[in-house]
Amino acid sequence: SLKALLILIFTIQFANAVVSPIIPLVVLHMTEAFRGTGSLSGLIIGIASIAGALGALITGKVSNRIGYGKALLICIAGSFLFYFPQGFAVTPYQLLVLRFFTGFFLGGTMPSANALIAQQTSREHQGAVFGISSSISAGGNALGPAFGALAANLVGYPAIFFIATLMLGVLAFFMSKRILVSSQR
Repeated sequence: SLKALLILIFTIQFANAVVSPIIPLVVLHMTEAFRGTGSLSGLIIGIASIAGALGALITGKVSNRIGYGKALLICIAGSFLFYFPQGFAVTPYQLLVLRFFTGFFLGGTMPSANALIAQQTSREHQGAVFGISSSISAGGNALGPAFGALAANLVGYPAIFFIATLMLGVLAFFMSKRILVSSQR
């Protein structure tokens, strides 16, 4: 349903944004040195963004064959699988590789979700629905870093990766049936 997709978009953006403010702190903690922390953090964040663009491109092509709902679930599951080990990473280079794959799968979520929204919305209402979707996405991007920073102070850096993993896992579990059913209509 459309409501489920909007919740999904918020959750994906929120889960991704939860980690953003702590990447430099995680890298600093791993290296225990200020020198090069900014560059290494920027590289990790940048590689995830590049992977996200690549993931969006590939998912757009693959989803035409397997369906938008299945492509979306594969991307959520992939994000889930690669987020979890980030909490155990001990070097910035391990984190870099894991962030690349997480970024790749997260990048594929939005094209699939937007395609499902387009399928479920009449042409005359698509502008309004995509406006709402964009606002909800921005809300997830805005609230995620605040929550991530607060949670990092309360429970530590690695726990933030587990929180994002949990959010994506719960999302995949509860949304999978609804999205697959609605995408087959």
